[in-house]
Amino acid sequence: MPQNRPAVNDLGSNNAGFLFHVTMSGRVESIASDGLQVGSTRSIGSPALDHHCGGRIFLSDAEGLDFWHNRAELFAVDGADDFLDEGFVPFVLRVNACGLRLESDTEGTKDSGHAAWFTEDEIQAERIEAWDGAHWVKCNDSNELHFCLPSKIA
Repeated sequence: MPQNRPAVNDLGSNNAGFLFHVTMSGRVESIASDGLQVGSTRSIGSPALDHHCGGRIFLSDAEGLDFWHNRAELFAVDGADDFLDEGFVPFVLRVNACGLRLESDTEGTKDSGHAAWFTEDEIQAERIEAWDGAHWVKCNDSNELHFCLPSKIA
């Protein structure tokens, strides 16, 4: 499986004011267009989580990111035969959290061992950046974002 696994130390040091969200590569273009939408179907997790997840967008601090990225990888392994074609490559986003109405996600905090939150408000694309493996790219900049998305090697 291709890896866009960010070691926390590799995310750069200028993350003050940001929280993180892990999604699948197949969702990044719609997020770049529409932002993170409350009520969208989840890309990670089983239907057993529906009662906890419905109507929420989940965010993590940097320390919990490896846990959530690993969860996404495990979900991808179980859910896809061809990770690239099916858009099941875990992908890291960071969100400018300034002004977001956040609530503590006690379940996520307990699972990851690190602080986790949720919001019931949509998060506009302008507030979101994608990790390209070397630096953060504005999610609503489709020219730069295109180079972040994994593609098959011919």
